[in-house]
Amino acid sequence: MAIFSDKSLIGIHVGSHTLKVVKLNLGAGTPVINAAFSTKIPDGIAENGEIGLFIKDSLRAHKVSGNRAATVITGHSLISRQLSLPVMPDKDLREAVIWEMRKETGIPADELVVDYMISSTPSGDDNKLSVSAFASRDSDTKRLMSTFKDAGLELRLLSGVPAALLTVFDHNNKWEKDTNYALLSIRDTTSSFVIVSEGTILFTRELTFGGDDITRSIAAGLHIDSMAAEEYKWMYGLEVPEEDAEKVGKAMKSLIERLCIEIHRSIDYFQAQFRGGAVPNLFLAGGSSLTKGIDDFISETIGISCFRHDPFKKIKIPSTLNKELVMAISPSLNIATGLALSRY
Repeated sequence: MAIFSDKSLIGIHVGSHTLKVVKLNLGAGTPVINAAFSTKIPDGIAENGEIGLFIKDSLRAHKVSGNRAATVITGHSLISRQLSLPVMPDKDLREAVIWEMRKETGIPADELVVDYMISSTPSGDDNKLSVSAFASRDSDTKRLMSTFKDAGLELRLLSGVPAALLTVFDHNNKWEKDTNYALLSIRDTTSSFVIVSEGTILFTRELTFGGDDITRSIAAGLHIDSMAAEEYKWMYGLEVPEEDAEKVGKAMKSLIERLCIEIHRSIDYFQAQFRGGAVPNLFLAGGSSLTKGIDDFISETIGISCFRHDPFKKIKIPSTLNKELVMAISPSLNIATGLALSRY
């Protein structure tokens, strides 16, 4: 959802537990990282309405200059649907998308902020457009803009996760003709599954699985608090010590097997309803994609090659930054990087 226009934006992804920020120097050549970091959001900050001040302090601490920003609506605030609509003029199509999203959600049209992308044009006899539609409540949008105002920032771009993922993937990869790619952003509470091809979103779906599900299963299995469970997750991931295999190993794998079922169902639906072709590769993004062993487990379970996506594959990391540290967290910065690459 492009609100205003700008050519140099601070990409800011506010998660449930972490703040991710990427700023790039965009010129005629290869983009260069100006700032790239992820920092934990202290408990209670969001509930107390202090998230804007936390963003402001974090940017100052990392010496991020400028006040033009881009962000995404995530989680339950983001509503995404795949629509099939007749071919019509752009003005009428926008009205049709708003009407369909109102029917899908039950939210009055004047309370919805809606954006969309045409996923595919008609082929054969159906004469229908496949449209990826995104929406949020107007109140959620205004609340987000207020947060950025508190941070001393001017929100120039408000996007959906699928659009940010497409932007970062498009920048870093060469498209093969007639080839589909799946992108899965695994965040704290939800995940976004997107199928793209040749610079276009073909299909998108929000999944209820998130990294917090793994943390809770560890806490329950080992009878520890959530903070200790989170540390355990990052230390071992799916590669738990043998003595914990029964207590937490099986539970974690069972959770991710359910995620794999949802991925399978999404691909099957895409192929059946939109006559999409094979999806041979899945690229992981999001903080929880850093969980040890999750890429191999998903690949073995669904039978598709699975890789963590590097958002800085074609972006220069200057010597002033700790390259090893930046690369260690890079999969979690895909959305923020997609925002920073956006030119509006």
